[in-house]
Amino acid sequence: MCFAIAGIIVLAFVIIKLVPRIGHPAWAVAIGLLCAGVAGNLTDRLFRPPGVLRGHVIDFLELPHWPIFNVADMCITAAAILIMFLSIVKGISITGQRHGGPGHPGADGDDDHNRSMIARG
Repeated sequence: MCFAIAGIIVLAFVIIKLVPRIGHPAWAVAIGLLCAGVAGNLTDRLFRPPGVLRGHVIDFLELPHWPIFNVADMCITAAAILIMFLSIVKGISITGQRHGGPGHPGADGDDDHNRSMIARG
């Protein structure tokens, strides 16, 4: 029951708070994957036996030496990887703006704030 309620809360938060802020196509894909995965698992929790909010999620894909999973799990995992890639590696926020960081100049184009005094020389 807790997982179903958590899924409803996560999905509502994403749709209400994050979707309106999307300003980059890759973020739209990441949030779409996240919503699809959460909604897929939530559908199982709502409509499968033994009852509403207590249903069992059906995992049907099994690889050797790997946990059993389903398509919703793949969507959630892909979304998490894409979100980390966009945020950390590319430095792109959900609004589409670049973060100032190593190799990414700040909004004013001045990257000196990321260098030590020795490097500025």
